[in-house]
Amino acid sequence: MKIWQKTLILALIPVSLNAYGVVLMQDAISRLSNAVQLEQTEANGFRLLNRLYVSLVSASGLFSGYLSSGATDSFRLKQANETFATAKDCLKQIRAQTPHDQSVLAQSLDDLENQSIPALERLRNQCLKMDNQAGGENKLLALYQLKPLIRQASRINDIYTAVVEDSDKQRQVRILEQTQLVARIRSLVLSCLVFNIVFSAVALYLFRRSLLLRLQVILARSKALAELEDVGPALSGVDEFAEIDNCIVEARTELVAAEKFRSQVVAMVAHDMRSPLASAMTSLEMLEEKFFGPLTPEAEKKIGSITTSLNRLVLLIDEFLDLDKLRRKDLELEVSEFILSEMIVDVVASLEAMATKNGIKIEVKAVAFAVSADKARMRQVLTNLLSNAIKFSPRDTTIVVSAGSTAKQWSLSVIDQGKGLSEQAKKELFQPYAPSEASALAIKGSGLGLFICRWFTEAHGGKLEARPNQGQPGTTFCLTVPHAQ
Repeated sequence: MKIWQKTLILALIPVSLNAYGVVLMQDAISRLSNAVQLEQTEANGFRLLNRLYVSLVSASGLFSGYLSSGATDSFRLKQANETFATAKDCLKQIRAQTPHDQSVLAQSLDDLENQSIPALERLRNQCLKMDNQAGGENKLLALYQLKPLIRQASRINDIYTAVVEDSDKQRQVRILEQTQLVARIRSLVLSCLVFNIVFSAVALYLFRRSLLLRLQVILARSKALAELEDVGPALSGVDEFAEIDNCIVEARTELVAAEKFRSQVVAMVAHDMRSPLASAMTSLEMLEEKFFGPLTPEAEKKIGSITTSLNRLVLLIDEFLDLDKLRRKDLELEVSEFILSEMIVDVVASLEAMATKNGIKIEVKAVAFAVSADKARMRQVLTNLLSNAIKFSPRDTTIVVSAGSTAKQWSLSVIDQGKGLSEQAKKELFQPYAPSEASALAIKGSGLGLFICRWFTEAHGGKLEARPNQGQPGTTFCLTVPHAQ
């Protein structure tokens, strides 16, 4: 599965589930909103019903009081008529707002319209008639005859009580439903929160397992490829990481084959160059020993120059061979104990002709003490450092080679009086194929000398560094190596 497909799935899963949760929550909120709206409607209806009850009871009481007073209180009769009109208006409003499925309220309203309201209508009409009569006896008789009507009008109290009880039951049901809806919304919110936390953790784990771990494998394989190490089996799957890994495996196979071919070529070239060089060196030694007869001073000078050049060529060949061994990690140190000052004197003697040609004097400041190291490699390090110092030093200057020892380490320094190192040269100093200041001075070299010197020093557990001379021109190359345990 491709990375974009995995990413799409990881994005769609939470979006889909959260959308479903939002739909459920919206439905619950809609139901709760409807319940609140219904509650408000019923509350308004209940206020109208309460007003209807008060108006009917007041009207019935006022009519009864009017009759009880002997039908002499016209103000009370007028007030009773107004209250009765208010009751009928409230009844119309309740009728308009009451759903048909509320059977108890509807039945109660029917009873009011069919029984109580007509009874009060008759009571009002009788009161109006009695208000026009003069005899008090007739009024008392009318009051006695209207007693059943008053009783019928008073039934509104029973009707109101029944409606209130039914409304209270329905309100309890709605409260229960609203409580359940609130609990459901709370549960949905908590569920979404828990889901998001769990999904984030799972997605992070899957992302790390599916992407980051594979990316780490790719990075490790890339580093192994740079070192030409075994990168292991190819990654499984068909995603982009697997494709990159397959390319790395193929690249390593090709690099190994190319490296093997290159090593063979280097070994062949070095062997083919060493053979004529050895023959030339032998011939030069025979000439120097005057095996073929005496030589003129000019010839001896030329032979010395040729010998120096051949020694330099041999050193370059050794550097290329050492670099090849370093790349293949086949270089092994041959540690032995030797007197460091004696090795320094031998190296200085081998470069004396080169120094004399450049007008350079070499001074040795080293006490005699023994060290345990690879003598050939240390000789090569000192030869490189000293030959570089000769190249970069102006004429009529002195190069100082010093050595010292402490309880923990020994050191070897080459101090020249050249122009010093620029900041850019310091950065490139110990890198392979870095010409440093040599290109500016038109000096040809392999660019491997200081790189190999540093590698040999670090292979002994030491450190090679370059620093400017204190208060004087030039540079000091100093290597420090701990004593062998």
